[in-house]
Amino acid sequence: RMYDVYTDLDEHRYMLTRTHNFGGSLDARYNRPYSTDGEMSYGLRIDHSQTDNTYDRYNDTVGVVVDTLRAYRFKEAETVFGADVNWTHRWGGFTLSTGLGVEGERSKYEFFSEMPFADKGLDFDYHFRPSIHLTYRTESMHNWKINYSMRMTHPSNQQVSIFRSYGENSYSTGNPNLTHSFTHNMEAGWQKFFERFGHIGLEDYARYL
Repeated sequence: RMYDVYTDLDEHRYMLTRTHNFGGSLDARYNRPYSTDGEMSYGLRIDHSQTDNTYDRYNDTVGVVVDTLRAYRFKEAETVFGADVNWTHRWGGFTLSTGLGVEGERSKYEFFSEMPFADKGLDFDYHFRPSIHLTYRTESMHNWKINYSMRMTHPSNQQVSIFRSYGENSYSTGNPNLTHSFTHNMEAGWQKFFERFGHIGLEDYARYL
């Protein structure tokens, strides 16, 4: 439990935030070699989190007159079920690893307010996480690698909710028409290892949104 107190003496205002957050996760993984050069890996994961935050803003420094425009309560609960499968195989100096992760998410939120624009919602969403990694190692200790991965994300509840969150001179609100976003990550690199002093290397990284 957290209590944050903010006082602006110039504005003669007082704000108290009560924050209650908790969560937990459970995961399991099974690795199965199918030969001396290859392995399969399977994973399952469940995450759950809950939030219950109260924002009380007052029009005086003693906390008596409530500013109903800027005082509200926010509750949120998210449960994520995830599974992934990964394959790794080696051919001489080459090692190839590929993976695919899938997640399903149930998200519920509610904004409580004395003003007429309180809001609540329930959403079910999904994510895909493909990846591929290729490395090559020579006998003279040169290591080469090239990696690619994609991440699929969706907007947060605050970003899609139509609830108006007022500041001192303005307010912000979400856009319920927002959809998934995709991030493509690419990486390439080279390293040369030396027996006496370590290694040198070069790496290049790119991200596309």
